[in-house]
Amino acid sequence: MSHTTTTLTIRVEKSTRDALDKIARSAKRSKSFVAAEVLDAFVKRQAWYEAKIKAARKSRLLSDDEVEALFRELES
Repeated sequence: MSHTTTTLTIRVEKSTRDALDKIARSAKRSKSFVAAEVLDAFVKRQAWYEAKIKAARKSRLLSDDEVEALFRELES
């Protein structure tokens, strides 16, 4: 399977960039590699959450408010 990449420019707090730099040096990876891995994991987790919320709402075992409360609790 071929992976196509593209460039994304973002602004972050200096402390975040410094932490990213430290992690990248420790892992012997580039900052871009580490940032891409983190962003990919976040996007996949969000998609998983959205799918679970949609399935929970469809099941009608819980009200919409109960579903929202449950996922707020899981995120904290």
